[in-house]
Amino acid sequence: MDNGEMHTYVGMSVRMRDGEMLLDQSVYIMNMAESVSPEAKKTITEKDLLLLTEKDVDPSLQKEQQRNVRALGWVVRTQPSLSFLFSHLSCSNTHPSPVSVLATEKALWHAKVTAKPLKLKKILDQEEEGDLERVSEDNTVVWASKKCTRKLGSTTTAELFAMRDGVKLSFSVFNLIKKLWEVFPKVLVVSDSQPLMNQLASRQCKSEPHQQAELEYVLQELADLGATVKWVPTGQQRADRQTKFLKV
Repeated sequence: MDNGEMHTYVGMSVRMRDGEMLLDQSVYIMNMAESVSPEAKKTITEKDLLLLTEKDVDPSLQKEQQRNVRALGWVVRTQPSLSFLFSHLSCSNTHPSPVSVLATEKALWHAKVTAKPLKLKKILDQEEEGDLERVSEDNTVVWASKKCTRKLGSTTTAELFAMRDGVKLSFSVFNLIKKLWEVFPKVLVVSDSQPLMNQLASRQCKSEPHQQAELEYVLQELADLGATVKWVPTGQQRADRQTKFLKV
């Protein structure tokens, strides 16, 4: 790949400019959205995402449901904000209904309306990394969600487990940056859970002592990353888009 020219690979164009790279699926998304029904060319809402009952299921729609979800799954590669829609709609792949198929079509139309290139750019101002007000979706390289199958006694423990998984995932990106540019990147971990912040500060799980080992593991890994932990208001917690439908 030479600098400056645009190349296309499986529906994705890659454009490199001075100091930045754009990963663009706009052509793929436009073509994908052309197949949706006129009824689907409307704003998707939380009502479209309600769970179905068994009486609504129509097995004959399975192929259509899976085709739409598969298309949405490829779009998610450059559209972090669609991650929850893809995850949620995938749950109906084996028991689709007219409502769930319409929801997948609305999701594809939503992707067309909201899509923008994923931008990877050079950070010139090192202070920008720690200033959440100035951080956009640029340079988003990994995003994921994970369903917890354990029964937990509090939401604080759920937040602790989420931080544990996020910190574990951070090491792959941290090590990649270190190898590519021979620098130690600054790591900022954010949480909107004040009780969890209190546990990290006190280094104790007083309400659920049996989770003490998990807390100590998180503290150990944060130290190895040299990470700073910061509390943010719920409205600024961008990880919420992995578990909720947030309009762009």
